[in-house]
Amino acid sequence: MRTLFGIGVMVACLGLAGCSLFGKKKESADATPRNGSGAAVARNDAPASATADPGPPSGANGLLAGEVRDSFNRLVPNAYIQIVDLQDPRGGAAPIEYQGDKNGYFTIQGLQPGKHYQLIARTKDGERLLSGSTLATAPNPRLRIVLNEDYTSPSTPPLPTPKPVPERGKGQKPSGPSAIIQPPRPEDDDPSKPPAESSSGGKDPSKIVEKGDRNPKPPPVDWKYVPQPDVKPVPPPGPAPSPRNTDDDPLLPKSPSGGDARSRETSPGVVPVAQVPVPSCVLVGKKLDNFALFDLDGQPWEYKRDRRGRLTLLQFWHSSCVPCLYTVPALVKWQKDYGASGLEVIGIAYEKGERDKQAANVRAIRGRYSINYTTLLGGGERCPVERDFKVAAHPTLVLVDESGEIVWRGEGYEPRQLQELEFEIRKRLDRR
Repeated sequence: MRTLFGIGVMVACLGLAGCSLFGKKKESADATPRNGSGAAVARNDAPASATADPGPPSGANGLLAGEVRDSFNRLVPNAYIQIVDLQDPRGGAAPIEYQGDKNGYFTIQGLQPGKHYQLIARTKDGERLLSGSTLATAPNPRLRIVLNEDYTSPSTPPLPTPKPVPERGKGQKPSGPSAIIQPPRPEDDDPSKPPAESSSGGKDPSKIVEKGDRNPKPPPVDWKYVPQPDVKPVPPPGPAPSPRNTDDDPLLPKSPSGGDARSRETSPGVVPVAQVPVPSCVLVGKKLDNFALFDLDGQPWEYKRDRRGRLTLLQFWHSSCVPCLYTVPALVKWQKDYGASGLEVIGIAYEKGERDKQAANVRAIRGRYSINYTTLLGGGERCPVERDFKVAAHPTLVLVDESGEIVWRGEGYEPRQLQELEFEIRKRLDRR
């Protein structure tokens, strides 16, 4: 009897132990952490969801845009632009050719943000090859490339041979070391026209694999250009020009309706003229077409728009140049004596430091010498005006007639040289 009772107790204990063990196994199987109320808590070490946002695709913001102009500041249509990756680790990637639009603008997308590129623009003017280049870091929508025959060298890439646009359904792809990216034909985007029939039975020709070619090579261009004809480059920052009141200027011809005969941007019914870049200069040989600099108040001054005299005398100088200051009294006298006859003196000062400090230095000289002629600030160490006029010393005096032709030039300070210049001024103004 005792034996049966002991066996029963042992079976009961084993049953209780078995229930306890099963309970522990069930608890370890459900490893989800829970808070005090028993609700499940999300684990930080869980793998990321497959639907997580991968972020913007690579190259989405790598845009380069701007304009192509010639040495006369005219927009150049349909110029070819070669894009060279300056950070290519292998150095063997084929350059990409892009063709600008008919208005002289270009918008290149799909480049890598933060990468450095060189843009080499070329076009043909008769038998002459005009070229120009600029360095840019994507993104940059404010680029400007100036073309000139003098910039062309033996290392300038030749113009690419335009390839005929393949017919729809032929399955042709760009080939060669570089591909020319051109806007699509207008008929390709016309929804009113039915799609053209192709020899492939309506299939996408770009996905057809010819027999015997199991691994077709992709085209050399691995990014797509989406043309945006309405996108224009952002104009350079700077204050807008303030209109001058020239109604009482005796040197300017008057229009029949009164006021300055030159159309102002604020006149009703007149299309405003685009502002030229500052600083800029268009000088071909001895023929000056235009230049633009800032005045002491930070306003753009343009030779074509703002000059008043028939004869212009340019003075290249700076405030710490003693020979330059020796010429100032003579220029003040000439502006007073010959200004009414058509002489206009323009002083271009090349100062150092910030723009406010430059303006303060020039204003101090104006007050000390009672300067009565226009003074402008040079455009920095690489000023296009000083470069194109080939100014090698200060002071340099340049006399320009009403047609823009340079008729006299002198460097340094010599009383005899100033006498010669005054004689030339009097002769051209009929003040002998």
